[in-house]
Amino acid sequence: MEFILFIFMAYHYAVFPVEARNVDSSVFFILADYLRDELSSYGSVLEKGATYELMEELLNCKTDSCYFEFCKKYDIENLVFVYADRLGEKYIVRVKVFNRAKGFIFNEKDIADRESDLDILMQRFKEAIVKGKPLEKIITTETITLKESEEEPRKRRTRKHIGGRIGSIFPLTGYYESQEEKPFLLTRLILGIHYEVKNMGIGAETAFFARGWGFEFPIRYFVSNTDYTPYFEFVPSYYLMPDIYSGGGYFNGGDKIAGGNGPGIGIGSGYAFFHTYDVQFIINAKYLFILNNGPDSGFEITFGILFGGRD
Repeated sequence: MEFILFIFMAYHYAVFPVEARNVDSSVFFILADYLRDELSSYGSVLEKGATYELMEELLNCKTDSCYFEFCKKYDIENLVFVYADRLGEKYIVRVKVFNRAKGFIFNEKDIADRESDLDILMQRFKEAIVKGKPLEKIITTETITLKESEEEPRKRRTRKHIGGRIGSIFPLTGYYESQEEKPFLLTRLILGIHYEVKNMGIGAETAFFARGWGFEFPIRYFVSNTDYTPYFEFVPSYYLMPDIYSGGGYFNGGDKIAGGNGPGIGIGSGYAFFHTYDVQFIINAKYLFILNNGPDSGFEITFGILFGGRD
């Protein structure tokens, strides 16, 4: 019996560093690697090693029909060609894109005033290539200053933060409805770690207060990635809380009022200050419902600080 294995791998992009004049070769290849990494967020990209293996064959192509055949042979949707030149301190970079179905669809040039600006320049090329628009349609003052809405803010070196919040919970139901016990505010201390990916964030927290303690797992959606942004959150949790009895307690025939362990759920929102920095401040408000023998619920307000760690 024979077994035939078909391995199919289609690539959205293949990035080829074609020509560099007056530009250090290491800088030039880093440019191509950077563009390759940027494009990988938007589709499969031919690996660096495979790219260099195919360079000689590709550079022998001189006609569109040859490029078409090359794309078909290696199942590549877009060939991305990178050229670089240098005039004084300025770097002039040109990028061409050949599409398997349409031919050459992109041929744009941009200038970096100094070497430290090259990464920003390649991000501009990436955005223009992905959107299929000329650079002049992409690079405006607005898109440069608000570019963090598309990418991770440059001021923040990490997506992981640790820190804590402090505040109070305003009891609504459960133990606090009894005649023997008057409602009062409970101080809350919450410690945890958070991780963000673009506009979404997840966390694991330990929450302490006078009635007990518990574990919370906030799932957050940030409205934007600007310095100051609101967010919404959904918070599954589990709490460990002692039973509470009326009339002097269990041994005096008191009735169970509330307490006990149980799962919980929280729904809330907040506001993040300096969200694009490694150190940020947050204000958080949520409704917390604990499904124990109360059940217990309350409205919580906390504020705190998060510190960036190392990814």
